[in-house]
Amino acid sequence: MAEGFTNAILGTTVRGASAGLDLKELNALAVRVMGEVGVDIFEHEPRTIDFALPPEDETPALVITMCSQASESCPDLPAETACHNVEFDDPPSLAAQAGALTEDHAISYYHKVRDQIAAFVENELPGLIETLVTDIKDQGGKNAA
Repeated sequence: MAEGFTNAILGTTVRGASAGLDLKELNALAVRVMGEVGVDIFEHEPRTIDFALPPEDETPALVITMCSQASESCPDLPAETACHNVEFDDPPSLAAQAGALTEDHAISYYHKVRDQIAAFVENELPGLIETLVTDIKDQGGKNAA
């Protein structure tokens, strides 16, 4: 969902690439709730962080982890890569904890997290990117974050 929103909202200035710590199948409910707001992630291929990072000759400017487990388990990144953690609940876990037995009951948890991610991408991510760009300029082209 984060990659879908990042590319849909900021795609002219930012390339979003999402990855998990473990390879999982694309979640049909995530596809459904994103489609409801006009963001098609049906073709997204799940990948792990090793496959989401840019080629070795490119350094990611900013890596955003989406939960404390990812923040703690993220592989070592180049020193010039800025890292930021944002805590979002995991929709399948929320639904399971609530005892959701049907997709119709579980989908409300996906809506909740989808909307939180959209708000982050729209309202907070541009500021993080601006701070990163400013830091890079202040350091003479090197990211000191």
